[in-house]
Amino acid sequence: MEEVTTFCARYMDGVESKLNRPVLYEEGPIGAKVSRLISANEAHQAHHFVLFNSPSIETLRMNENISEEIICLARGPKYNVASYHGFFVNGYKFETIIVDHLRVTRNSGVASIGEEKKIFYGVVENVLEVYFRTLAPVHLLKCSCYDMKEGSRRVVDEYNFTLVNTTKKSFEDEPFIYPSQAQQVFYS
Repeated sequence: MEEVTTFCARYMDGVESKLNRPVLYEEGPIGAKVSRLISANEAHQAHHFVLFNSPSIETLRMNENISEEIICLARGPKYNVASYHGFFVNGYKFETIIVDHLRVTRNSGVASIGEEKKIFYGVVENVLEVYFRTLAPVHLLKCSCYDMKEGSRRVVDEYNFTLVNTTKKSFEDEPFIYPSQAQQVFYS
C-alpha cells in the first residue's frame, strides 16, 4: 500500500503522502518551560561546549577584534535555565528518556557525528535553554553517550544495522550537543 501511495504522490497532483506532506511542527522546544538551576558542573560543561562549537569563537581565532557576543560567551552561562521534555528539529521529534519510559514510541535515541566522521550514539536526558547575559538563548540537548570504543563495542550485523551496547556509558564530561547536530536513532 505504501508503494502505491508513493507512486501516486510522485505522479499525481494533489495527492498527499509523507513525501510531500507539509511540516506540521515548527522547530523548537516541546512542552511547558520549566525553570530550574543547573549545577556548577553542568554550567561548566555547557559553557565549554558552546565556546568550542560557536561560529563566533571560530571567527575570533582568525581575527583580533573582540565582539560583545564573544565577551558574553566568555563570561559563561547563567545558572538558571529552562528545561523542556522534548525538541523538534530537522524533521525529528526528540523526547527525553523519562518521557520515553511513559510511552510506547521511542524518540530519545540520538546519534551525532563528531570529529573525523566518528558517530556517537546515546539518548536525550534533557533539553535545556541556556542563557548567556545579553545573547539569545541557546538550546542544548543533554545526552548520555554509549561507549563505542573501536573494536570492542560497535558491531555492524549482516543487515547493515549498527549494534550498540547500551550498558556502558562514556563521554560523561561532554554531554551536550546542539539540536541541529542530532540525528534520530532507535534502540531495541
